[in-house]
Formats: sequence, structure tokens, C-alpha cells
Amino acid sequence: MTCVAFKPHLLFIMNEQQIELLEYITEKYENNLLNDLQNPDEAAEYLNAALEDGYPEVFLMALKDVVNAKGISKAGSARNPISE
Repeated sequence: MTCVAFKPHLLFIMNEQQIELLEYITEKYENNLLNDLQNPDEAAEYLNAALEDGYPEVFLMALKDVVNAKGISKAGSARNPISE
């Protein structure tokens, strides 16, 4: 089966093997990013770089990444979980 991916300026077709490779690379990147963002200095640099980009959406995505790396959820934080 093939998959067509479309972006405003790109159109390409990928086979299943290419899709699996892309998913593997993406997962590895995300895992490494979340691991790196557990370091407060790395997280600060990441947020500063996103802020310098000038787009609020980029900063909000970076902030989401840092929150996920810290294990904070909507219900509470890793340090102060909200009990039911």
C-alpha cells in the first residue's frame, strides 16, 4: 500500500517500508528529545530558541515538549499529583 503525503509545496508517495522507516526515525528523535529536555539547562535552551523563532505556535509546541519531558499531566505534576 502506498501513502500520499501532501504539504502545500510538496507531494510525494511513500511505500510501506519508507513509512515504517520514517516512523522509526521520528520515534527515535522524539525519545531523544524528551530525554534531553529532562535536563533543565537543555530545556531552557530549547525554549529560548523557540521563543527567538518569533512564532507563538513554535514556542507553545516547545513548551508542550518540555512539559511532556518533565512528566507533567493535566491532572497534576509528577511532584504534586492531584489525588482523586
